[in-house]
Amino acid sequence: MPHIVVIGAGVIGLQTALFLLEAGHKVTIIAEHFPGDLDALYTSPWAGGQWRSHASPGQKQCDWDLQTFKYWTEIYEDELKRPDMPFEEKSGLGRYTSNFYWNNPSTSTELSHLPSHSPLSLWWTPHLPDIHLLTAPFPDPAIKTGISSTSFSFNPQKHITWLLRRIQQHPATAIQTLPLKLPVSDGLKGAIAAARSAVLDSTSTSSISGAPTAYINATGLGARFLVPDPAVHPIRGQTLLVRGEARGIYTHVMAGAGEGADERIAYVLPRNGTGTSLIGGSKQVGVWETGVDEGLSEEILGWARTLAPELCGGRDGGLEVLKVQVGLRPGRKGGVRVEREVVGGDGEVVVHAYGNGGAGFQNSVGCAREVVKLVGEVVAEKGEGV
Repeated sequence: MPHIVVIGAGVIGLQTALFLLEAGHKVTIIAEHFPGDLDALYTSPWAGGQWRSHASPGQKQCDWDLQTFKYWTEIYEDELKRPDMPFEEKSGLGRYTSNFYWNNPSTSTELSHLPSHSPLSLWWTPHLPDIHLLTAPFPDPAIKTGISSTSFSFNPQKHITWLLRRIQQHPATAIQTLPLKLPVSDGLKGAIAAARSAVLDSTSTSSISGAPTAYINATGLGARFLVPDPAVHPIRGQTLLVRGEARGIYTHVMAGAGEGADERIAYVLPRNGTGTSLIGGSKQVGVWETGVDEGLSEEILGWARTLAPELCGGRDGGLEVLKVQVGLRPGRKGGVRVEREVVGGDGEVVVHAYGNGGAGFQNSVGCAREVVKLVGEVVAEKGEGV
């Protein structure tokens, strides 16, 4: 049975590990951080999050995003059929009406190239249920257009915990996790050598044996130092967790859009079943600062009051802030990297899966399936059957 080592335990690494197990592989996950850890460089817990495709027409990420939407729909509808399921066992997904607004359609990266700058011409609109154009009055007089659909908001910390639990409970039992910070001083070759050594040392106390067949590099922002890949960069995001569960998902693009530039965007994302919502946000390319910007927090609160007045139940009619969060999305100039590479003189095979930017969760299912496909090719070439 092939033995695959997944480096990284964010949403991409965990979703890939789950699909590798389902494909019949043995899996070891090596990561410095696992679900439950809260570090600004461990991106997944700090996601917004909602299903909002950042992909341009024709990009492979379009298909990845749709695969994720369908997969989440199946998970969510299965949970609806099980009303007695304990909350702690659920995936963290919630399905809501999602309203998306734009101030300047003619200059928006997303809309400016579309016929009549209409959001109904976005590539993904035929694939979402209940899609329709919104008309005035809008919640903010600066808004010029908008669309509504049914989509997903999710609790990222809950979702990655759910993924890890599914991995650990998989009937194959061919899984182990190793908390380990790999060295970066010798680049990818040194990191893979350290990972191989750790895996071989662990086999004496694990049900998993045998040298790794391939390695998955799902290190997100860490790939900048591990590979090293200078194209990887942070995209700073600041959000606030507030009391109250908004009636729907609200997204307001005030200026800019896309993964390559700063964006002025407001959003309100209900956290299903928690009585809370996440509000944001910011998208600051190349910014490593993880301290809280108090001025930005005040701006975010103002945006949220406009988009979701139902949350204004705090003192003096304001929003009750429970937590302020800062995270660094793993952006990459040139986009996501999913490809094979042979590393070192021993011919170790690495499949890279990083650089998803702010699209990691909505990319996760399609991206993970692409990685599993590449692993299958490696296994076939090495003559190691599943």
